[in-house]
Amino acid sequence: MPNPRVLHIQKISGIYGSEHHLGMLLPALVRRGFVVEFLILHPPEADFPEYYAKNEAAGVKVTPIPIRTHTDFGAFRAVRKIVAAGKYDIVHTHLIHGDLYGIPAARSAGVRCIVSTKHGYDNYERPSRLYKLDGIVSRWAHRVITISDALQEFVHVVEKIPKQHMRTVYYGIETDRMLAEAEASPFDRAAHGLSDDDFLIATVGRLVPVKGHPTLFQALQGVMNEHPEAKLLVIGDGLLRPDLEARVRELGIADNVLFLGFRKDVPGILRACDLACYPTHGEGFGLGVVEALLQQTPVIASKVMAIPELVYHEQTGLLVPPRDYAALREAILKLIEDPALRQDMAVRGRQMVLENFTVDVMADRTERIYRNLLKDK
Repeated sequence: MPNPRVLHIQKISGIYGSEHHLGMLLPALVRRGFVVEFLILHPPEADFPEYYAKNEAAGVKVTPIPIRTHTDFGAFRAVRKIVAAGKYDIVHTHLIHGDLYGIPAARSAGVRCIVSTKHGYDNYERPSRLYKLDGIVSRWAHRVITISDALQEFVHVVEKIPKQHMRTVYYGIETDRMLAEAEASPFDRAAHGLSDDDFLIATVGRLVPVKGHPTLFQALQGVMNEHPEAKLLVIGDGLLRPDLEARVRELGIADNVLFLGFRKDVPGILRACDLACYPTHGEGFGLGVVEALLQQTPVIASKVMAIPELVYHEQTGLLVPPRDYAALREAILKLIEDPALRQDMAVRGRQMVLENFTVDVMADRTERIYRNLLKDK
């Protein structure tokens, strides 16, 4: 079928993982011959003109709609009107608001193919009850995509969606761009008070409870007893920052921990580091892990959810139990003291990313799902 029309729907409150994902996927679908539009629900006080403009420049028509509450009937009527008038072949929804607003609108408009992508949960231990409602609505979708096999299992349990109804499509990253950025913007150790002899450990992610930063801080405290040259770079920001800064002072490791905040030069920082650590409590995918592996930085991460799909134990990194600072400390010490192992992991890690986690691989798998649905409808 030539030039199928596809409408993506998502609520956006900030530009994070799923937003960056769509910023890469939608232009890739345009390049594959799809006519792509993006309906963005957003809080009235939050607007993202640069994000809109970037999508428009890539051939993706963007329509923003303010959403004032979780149950904004005015916003729902606007979504339903756009879906009904668009004569779309596919409506593809993302996150809970995209599902709850977009899937009923597509169903009522008789859209041929409805697809929903599940990107994950903020709380994997106690998901909101709204996800049970999301699961009921998502049964109207003709296909549900999850961003990892582990998340697929979680969605099956939480939202009761049958496994045969789901497919996994991993996130992809712009490998060429990120490698070029690392080359063009190398991290300046001296400007941050660091020497060439320091052993740099990076952790990248929002400063929120699920990321497990306190476990890493406790592990570092033990590492420093044997290797005082170990320095931790905390990349990212969030509401927990004051608490985490207080915690490193309590542990007596403040001189070895640098809070760098939100950074645009993450590829260069990761390239400069000897190791990356992700002590997460739960992860639907793990973009930071893939970005580190691309820069040939070995990874130590929690053995939870999707992480073992990204980090192959003792091949591209090491896996440790979540919340186990002693195991994390021993893993860090092992890699500090074995540079040959780190180098082997670095080479394997980049190759794995180039084979499995590129934008082209992600777009190809999404296109295959679309084409198969259209053929069957």
